[in-house]
Amino acid sequence: MNLAKYKSTLRESLNTGEPDQVLQDMVNRVNSSAPVFNTISTILGKLNRTRKLYRDGLIEAPELNSELTKIDTLVRDVIDQLTEDDIVGGAGDFDPADDVKEQPDSVFISTPIASLPEAEYKKMKAIVQDVQDVLRYELDVTIIYYAGDTISGTEDFHSPEAAIKQDFRGIHACEYFLLIYPERIASSVLVEVGYAMCLKKKCLFFAKNRNDLPFLIRTADKVFKRVKIVEYANSGDIPGLLKNMGLEF
Repeated sequence: MNLAKYKSTLRESLNTGEPDQVLQDMVNRVNSSAPVFNTISTILGKLNRTRKLYRDGLIEAPELNSELTKIDTLVRDVIDQLTEDDIVGGAGDFDPADDVKEQPDSVFISTPIASLPEAEYKKMKAIVQDVQDVLRYELDVTIIYYAGDTISGTEDFHSPEAAIKQDFRGIHACEYFLLIYPERIASSVLVEVGYAMCLKKKCLFFAKNRNDLPFLIRTADKVFKRVKIVEYANSGDIPGLLKNMGLEF
């Protein structure tokens, strides 16, 4: 990754929109073992709390705008501080557990990406956006990792080397693992599922049909207390199902 170009892209995003996407992009791309990752997580938590106070009517629009201005300044400072070592990349003897600590109130969202047709991927992203809103604003989740947040289409796919580093570190760093599996499909999500289960993460699997899941996973919720499988009729139902059941199971 060209660091200077990446920083420029982040600044342009701040100039044209809210800091949410910029912070989420950095969560996805910055090594969770880097000191700056904790700063990013803290700012993201502050942003979510500020928005919740506004939604609950505890602060007015002028105070919200004032806080958003302060957060914008903090985010720009973080962008300035980013170094090559902070960004996931490079080659060598990679260990996703190196200096990675699990962050409380954090969720790793796993969905098929490269294995979906372009149109289906865009539909999936829309569903995941609603899921993220439920996690942030209804379930008070502070950190959300979703690789699709930085991928608008097939032209944006990361290299397999970068993807495995980002995803495996992300799974290590998150308390919860949430899978959306729309159909029986060969996808890297199945690798992520096995990895999350081995790490004893709290796993919530949304499947159109549990029989579409690999044989060993279909009844995993009957073997592992930390696994829950939820079947759904329509993908648009997933955010509501998540809101109703929450993350404690």
